[in-house]
Order: sequence, then C-alpha cells, then structure tokens
Amino acid sequence: MAGICFTAKYNGITRELKSKVSISSCFSGKDNASKEKEALWDTGANRSVITEKLAGELQLVPISQINVNTPSGSHKANIYQVDVLLPNNVAISKLEVCSGHSNQWDMLIGMDIITMGDFAVSNFGGRTSYTFRMPSMMDFDFVHKSLLEPMKKGIKIQPNEPCPCGSGQKFKKCNCKDYH
Repeated sequence: MAGICFTAKYNGITRELKSKVSISSCFSGKDNASKEKEALWDTGANRSVITEKLAGELQLVPISQINVNTPSGSHKANIYQVDVLLPNNVAISKLEVCSGHSNQWDMLIGMDIITMGDFAVSNFGGRTSYTFRMPSMMDFDFVHKSLLEPMKKGIKIQPNEPCPCGSGQKFKKCNCKDYH
C-alpha cells in the first residue's frame, strides 16, 4: 500500500513548520478558484483554522459556529467547509475549518489533518525537516530503535534468532533494512 506524502526541508533549524497550500470552497463546483496560501503546522491546535480574510477571498459561507478557546481567550468562530491541497498533491476534501485571525499565516494546520497520517520532525545535522504521509502506515518508536542500535554495530545475530527489528520473523527470513 502506497501513501501520499511530502517532505519539507530547511537550510537550518526552524521553530515554524510552514508549507504552501491551495484552498478552495468545496461547494462551488469545478469552476471554483483555489487560493495558494502559506500554512503553519501546529500540533497544539485541535482543528485547522483559516483567516476571515481568506474566507472572504474565497466567498465562503459559514456552515455553523463553534466556541473556541485560544491563549488570548474564548470566542465564537465561524465553521467553513473547504478542500485543501497540501504539497505533492496530498488532497483533503470537505475539511471543516474554523475562522481565526493572524498576520503571519493564512491557514493553521491542526491535529485534525495531522492525525490523518504520520507526521515526523527531524533536526538532524542542524537542519529541520518534516514529513507527512496519509494514511498512517507505521509506528515510530525512537526509544525501541535506540535500544537496538548497539546490536547493529557489534553483536552478531544468529540466523535462527528473532530479528531485532520486531517483525517476529527469524533473522534469516526477515527483509528489514535496519539489520541486514
């Protein structure tokens, strides 16, 4: 099973994970113009947010309202339904987003999108990169991996022993790339 995915890389360390997105109303049909905007990925946000300015540009009509809690207080926000196209044509249809205000981003990508797949961030070599894939296809466990790392380098694994990758197969029959 292949996932749809993308990776973004920075030349140094960054504290803001951003990407270009295309956003359109899912009610306007094929002639609906999409807007390419900048989005900020935020694991602290329960749901994705678009600015009221962008909702106006797309001529969106609210489908409902919701009470939202932010660091600056509670308020009512409009709910809109949009289609979102992430980098590398990762498409999300009929996403319900709420309205918000920002001068730094047009869309905030929250956990409603992030939990649709796998999301990982690395700062290896002094360069930030992040990757996103839908659907979720594997579990990440850096602790398990780091405990097994010394085995890779110094201990010989016998062919009939279980493979340390955790697949449950004998080492000689396992096709993992980590220990072969």
